[in-house]
Amino acid sequence: MYDFKYCEENFTVLGEGTTRRVYEVDSDIVVKLPVVVGGTLQNRNEIALYKKYKNTVLPLCQLDDRRSTATNIFMKKAIPLETFSANVSYDFDIYAVDFIESCHDKLKTRSQKDRAIHIIEQAGCDSRVVDFLKKISMFRSEFISRVFYDVVALNCGWCNDSIVVIDYGFPDNMIINPNYYEKHPLLTIFDDM
Repeated sequence: MYDFKYCEENFTVLGEGTTRRVYEVDSDIVVKLPVVVGGTLQNRNEIALYKKYKNTVLPLCQLDDRRSTATNIFMKKAIPLETFSANVSYDFDIYAVDFIESCHDKLKTRSQKDRAIHIIEQAGCDSRVVDFLKKISMFRSEFISRVFYDVVALNCGWCNDSIVVIDYGFPDNMIINPNYYEKHPLLTIFDDM
């Protein structure tokens, strides 16, 4: 596993948030290291979510779940949306963010989500953003609003010809209360009831 000294000496820093720093390991892989305890919890959450939903359509950036730990996440490198396309980034922040926020209180059923996506399509939203919305709409609205509540173009990227979420470690309520999942299981249509 890598530590900060090794990463600083051997890799390029790609970015840093409030809890983690991301380094480019090579042209295909990045590593995320926690800079505070919250980053360790985000890494754990990201690994758990990926392991649970990696075989579904949930648009999470691929990580190496065999090598990744709470101290090192090895993830496929994605092109940040704002670098990939200003238009896609803009449409994402306008349409996708509103859709995700609406899943909290307005878009409760599959037909409501389908209708909203149809309206977004008719408004001329970039088809790649629409494809992202179609993927997440397959999941329950509560799941969408809880898992992606902080998702904006800044923490999404372009990888394998689609938009993926590159930062899905739940930076707020999951870190404040690490036992959050015990009281609030994340169930989707892909889970056994």
